[in-house]
Amino acid sequence: TVAVPDSTSAGFNKVKGDLVDGRKIQFVSAYEDKIYGLGKFDPEKSKNNHPGIEASITDNKIVQGASVGTYVVVKNADNSYSFENEDGYLGATGGASSNKLTPVKADAGVIPDTAKFNVVVNSESGVATIKCVAEGTTHNTLVMNKNNGSPIFACYEESSDSNHLPVYLFDKAN
Repeated sequence: TVAVPDSTSAGFNKVKGDLVDGRKIQFVSAYEDKIYGLGKFDPEKSKNNHPGIEASITDNKIVQGASVGTYVVVKNADNSYSFENEDGYLGATGGASSNKLTPVKADAGVIPDTAKFNVVVNSESGVATIKCVAEGTTHNTLVMNKNNGSPIFACYEESSDSNHLPVYLFDKAN
């Protein structure tokens, strides 16, 4: 697997500590010799997950296209995090039965628990463990799935499945 560089050509840097409220963020993973970004949700292509969008590496920086999703970090009162863009919040919407990562909307300004995640980033590798806090949601760990060569980002039950690849977070001050 290719090494994931520490920055992108758009000025995002690999997170190796705590997330910062209000910063822009992108989700990245690697599979074989390629880098992928979490793509924008497209219900015409999939109603259950986000595509992995292939990126390139130039001058040891990730170069991503416009179809990669950029979110804003929201730190919640319970110290969980939510990730918001024009579609709403990333949500682990499969509950206890399916692997999903879809947009969810706030209700009267209240972010649903399916859009709240505990995030722990390894300070050396930058690998992020991103788990939904919603009670009863067992498909709660955000990973990239190889998906037979067509990678997708979704939430799965925690496992050692070799098809599930680690996620890295890249952030940028606004």
